[in-house]
Amino acid sequence: MDEFEAAELFVEIARSYSPILASKRQRLARRVPEETVWVRADRTRIGQIVSNLISNSSKYSPEGSAIELEVQERSDGLEVVVRIMASAFR
Repeated sequence: MDEFEAAELFVEIARSYSPILASKRQRLARRVPEETVWVRADRTRIGQIVSNLISNSSKYSPEGSAIELEVQERSDGLEVVVRIMASAFR
């Protein structure tokens, strides 16, 4: 188990997808907590899960789509949501 700052991980993942999304004219909107939220979990595995969700969202969405990564702190942990908003830029 690692202890890490949640927003830092999600921003890092989102930035890594910029070139892929740009090639399909897709946009990734991030809504992550502004305050520092520490998480105790396997950072690598959480990163892989979120990366896979973003990757699949891009892969199976049409050109010009918008993808949203939303992270909210809950009393029992974090809630991570990846949404696809197709046809955002057509």
